[in-house]
Amino acid sequence: MPDFVFSVENNPFMARIRDCIEPLNYHAAKNFSFDLTRRTEPHSDLIPPPTFSDQVLPFNYSYRQNPAVVEIVDKSGNTIARNKNKTFRNKILSIPYNGARAPAEPPTDLQPIGLCADEVQALFGKIQALFDERPIWTRRALGNRVGKLGSSEEMKFVYPYLGYEFTSGPWQNTLVRYGIDPRDDRQYRIYQTMTFQFADAEMKPNNSDAHPRARESTVNRFATDNRPHDSMATSHVFDGASVDITTGKSFQVCDISDRTLQKLLATEVLRKKCHTKVDGWYHNGTWAKARVILKHKICALLTPGTGLMQLDFDQIAILPEIFLQQKDTGPYLEKTDASPLARSLTQRARAIASAPENLGGIDAP
Repeated sequence: MPDFVFSVENNPFMARIRDCIEPLNYHAAKNFSFDLTRRTEPHSDLIPPPTFSDQVLPFNYSYRQNPAVVEIVDKSGNTIARNKNKTFRNKILSIPYNGARAPAEPPTDLQPIGLCADEVQALFGKIQALFDERPIWTRRALGNRVGKLGSSEEMKFVYPYLGYEFTSGPWQNTLVRYGIDPRDDRQYRIYQTMTFQFADAEMKPNNSDAHPRARESTVNRFATDNRPHDSMATSHVFDGASVDITTGKSFQVCDISDRTLQKLLATEVLRKKCHTKVDGWYHNGTWAKARVILKHKICALLTPGTGLMQLDFDQIAILPEIFLQQKDTGPYLEKTDASPLARSLTQRARAIASAPENLGGIDAP
């Protein structure tokens, strides 16, 4: 970088350069000559003095190569520059909900696991054994099962060796074992996830003393090195009696032990073709009912003084598995003495099930 820059737009010497040299014409170039006349006038070929500088001498920039950058020879025999202090990070392979076939193996550019530290190899073996037990996991469930065996950074380093993820859809926020595509077989419906966002009004209605966990923002346990305590080892499980959303707000069907939801999601009335955008293998009515019941129970558990009536949820559960249009829920409500809460939850389920993205691809009864 020069210390001083000035315009040469009106400089006579640069004007001759533009006229004679830049056209790349031989005859024009022959006419170029240096003006050796001694004179001082505006636009003369003199570097201006540093009248606007606060330093007497030009600044010494002392440019030099980063000492952490070294030259190495790659596999092709080419010499390239490499920063030896750069942290090596693995990135999980992600595909959209409607993407092509699921990857069968990890990316080839990953560092061989055999060259990793002993702690990383031990963690790899532990998580690999968990994937033999179950092909699809949420990160929260994996963290609870692994415990304090590995740090968060080590776990994030190991994940790309074992599975990939969906950016959205029924299996969002999960890690799927390579070679498994849950969109191909109904048996993988139990690994679908329901993820929620909670507004303050939902967490503490008419009560300013809501549970502290309800006021906390979602905390990603894998953003720190804090491993879960024993009391948090089942935070990924929803049993209908307690809940913790500080470590995540996604729940897999197989991790729901609440009686009402288990019975609802154990239905054999399933789609013939996977709805890859929202509902997965469940029909829009089934998935909408499960979502509104689960969310209401979570809000109730995190809000002191809120009671749960099983009858309300039983009335929601008898709604149809398939919603073809909004009016489908009407006859079912008229046959029962539905409570105000049941009617409110029905309206929510109907809104979810009848959304345009959920009405597509329905298998009509």
